[in-house]
Amino acid sequence: MSLISHYKQPVIKKSVVVSGAATSLTIWTPVSGKRIILEGLDVSPVGNTTTTIAFYFGGDAVLRGPTRIAMYALDTTSVIFPRFAGLEATADVILQATLGAATQVQISAYGFELE
Repeated sequence: MSLISHYKQPVIKKSVVVSGAATSLTIWTPVSGKRIILEGLDVSPVGNTTTTIAFYFGGDAVLRGPTRIAMYALDTTSVIFPRFAGLEATADVILQATLGAATQVQISAYGFELE
């Protein structure tokens, strides 16, 4: 059973398509005062460049630094579907990604937000 069904929260899905190099790409910004509970990611390369992709819970207003939560190698045939059992950020912290090289990647993140 996922945490989403346990907490009976609506599923939130955030999707972005990255074209080119990306550092500190924001994928999900929670509503003020809430924290992200990450259940999974879908990563699909569209471009033809081999690269790496790293996901972070970014810094917040208290100037905490980013915390890397996952890193993957991507090639032109990779499709990555990591699942998490409710990976939790602190309140007001965003989900970010960085790409190691310029390419095109589609990223979807899903989970929910709690106070």
